[in-house]
Amino acid sequence: MNRISTVSSAANTRLFFALWPDASAAKQLQAQQQGLNGKKAARDDFHLTLHFLGEQPTELLPKIIEAGRSLTFSESLSFNFYGFFTHGKIVWAGLAEIPRALFVLHADLAAQLRNIPLKWRQEPYFIPHITLARKADRPSNHHFEPITSERLQFCLARSKANTHQFGSGEPRYEILQRF
Repeated sequence: MNRISTVSSAANTRLFFALWPDASAAKQLQAQQQGLNGKKAARDDFHLTLHFLGEQPTELLPKIIEAGRSLTFSESLSFNFYGFFTHGKIVWAGLAEIPRALFVLHADLAAQLRNIPLKWRQEPYFIPHITLARKADRPSNHHFEPITSERLQFCLARSKANTHQFGSGEPRYEILQRF
């Protein structure tokens, strides 16, 4: 199915590449939200952002999708601790050990994207994580039993219109292409 045609007819769409955890891991990550306050992410929105592209012209979608087609990721990832970003008061699930393949995917994707006339700001460093809650307090405990996602999906996604607010329980993101 050609998912590009389902994107709104707006001139721009807010895009990002990410890894989505499998259903079992997402369910376990959702259970880790129980002790957190703040606005909790919807289970269907759990993802590990590889590159946030921001607003991009919809006519570039075919080239952006093509950039992802040449890449794969088949490692499992194990999350086992809470991290905290003070800006936005974001609580996230972090990785005990980060496989080299994840950094390779991140770098290879950046190289592919540089071949497209995108206006995007590449982050100066990569902190692999899955956001669990925003506007939250720092968790008192830092570690939890490892949650392993065996089959992550490498995807291109977009942010939906602002009708779905973070913490509402409704997904905010739509997967446009699975690789």
